[in-house]
Amino acid sequence: MKHLFLCIAVLVSVVSCTKDDTVIENQGIESQEREISFIFKNQAFKTTVDKNGALNRSSLSDEVEGLLEQGNTLELGDPDKIYLFENKEDLEEYIQQYNVEVKNSTPERKLASLDVLSLLYDHPTAQGGALIGRNAFYYPFIKQAPHRFDDRISSAKVENYSNRNYVLKAYEHPNKAGRVHTIIAIRNQITNFANFAPVGLDDRISSVEGYFLD
Repeated sequence: MKHLFLCIAVLVSVVSCTKDDTVIENQGIESQEREISFIFKNQAFKTTVDKNGALNRSSLSDEVEGLLEQGNTLELGDPDKIYLFENKEDLEEYIQQYNVEVKNSTPERKLASLDVLSLLYDHPTAQGGALIGRNAFYYPFIKQAPHRFDDRISSAKVENYSNRNYVLKAYEHPNKAGRVHTIIAIRNQITNFANFAPVGLDDRISSVEGYFLD
């Protein structure tokens, strides 16, 4: 009987420890979520993404959902702020205005390089293999050789060592068609990585271009 009570006590202790471990593990998973903001006409709409970049859509309005479906999105080096536009014309106008503002507020470097590297990765947070573009480039269909990266891109970053601002655009379909996610890389800076999952373009990119702003 004494041995029976001892076995029960050990069993209860093991079960209790396992439950505590589960609670701690769940707390760790929850803490991996982060808050992001969608900006539309100077108004911020906040929600969260999980560790894989999957978007929590439950708190988004129908208006924001519609803008995400239209797919004219922009990042300015902060992956937790995504700007939304009603059409490509509004997006292009904003890019030009932002370029002028930045040129007037950031000094040139005397020894700046002429190079810009665009790196598009097949995993989130700039991990895995990368499709590389240098300076001004255009890949109309990345399924074709030598790229073979169609519908594989999950994240990107731009290393801008030049004295000019730079734009990287990733399109949903070949030949710059469909939804587009735009990254503006400020001169003489390395932008933070962009994850494509929050804008619905994870593993959906088929054409890419990069170019300098005047």
